[in-house]
Amino acid sequence: RLQSKHRSARSTIAIRRSLIALFLQLVAPLTLFVIPAIVIFIGLLNENSLTFEFLMVLFLILQWHSIAHNVILISITSAYRNVI
Repeated sequence: RLQSKHRSARSTIAIRRSLIALFLQLVAPLTLFVIPAIVIFIGLLNENSLTFEFLMVLFLILQWHSIAHNVILISITSAYRNVI
């Protein structure tokens, strides 16, 4: 914040857009990989807490991480959007 008064309006907008893009890139691994993996781990530690079918669905969700990450990356990065 110390040098924000020296930035142009375009630079500030570019920085905001890049931070939003970074946040969206972090959402995909968290929701489709980290959270299901933690729930699966907890379910395996406590055998009577979660059903096998529920854990199996979470395991299948793990596989969507790379596809979701690529879709998010293509949709939020202007260089990729311009090519498509």
